[in-house]
Amino acid sequence: MIRKPARSLIVLTASFAAVASFALAAGPAGAGGQHPTPTFTQAPPSITSSTTATFAYDLHGGTRAICHLDAAPTEVCDPTTMTYSGLAAGRHTFEVFSSDSVGGSLTATHSWTIDLTAPDTSVTGRIDPAGKLRLTLSSNERGSTFQCKVVKVGRWVRCESVVTIALADLPIEVRAIDRAGNIDPTPASMIQAPRR
Repeated sequence: MIRKPARSLIVLTASFAAVASFALAAGPAGAGGQHPTPTFTQAPPSITSSTTATFAYDLHGGTRAICHLDAAPTEVCDPTTMTYSGLAAGRHTFEVFSSDSVGGSLTATHSWTIDLTAPDTSVTGRIDPAGKLRLTLSSNERGSTFQCKVVKVGRWVRCESVVTIALADLPIEVRAIDRAGNIDPTPASMIQAPRR
């Protein structure tokens, strides 16, 4: 795992709105509480497939940032940003508090999960009363979304978990995308209509 301080504040992306709320924990021994608790202005979403995590934070007057990632030792870190790369899949927790010669702050904490496992997709179908093919898509990972591709069109498009198509649109492929953004590399397919 490589830890390196980022030297400039990274601009928030639109996806930051999905970041879970940050919990507050008790400060370290000796923290006097003279400073407001640091606040995060950037952090990983609650679930992601990225093995790199960048945090940007405001110390609100503190002059020194003290950071802690998972079971690694507590360390003095950059006063505005911190980046970690090469992280393993699983649950992670990052903590930061501020201190100076007159006191410290409570600790700001953010936890997130790195998911590197792609979902698996299934599809079943039946002919409806109008003679169209009704497909039901499913995934082994809860919260997945789906994409469909009519083979003769050759383009993936977002689709719902239940899709109705004309028989002439067969064959069709479907794939799941999990909450971390992992895409099923082996799409499920419906080549011909099931028997009535």
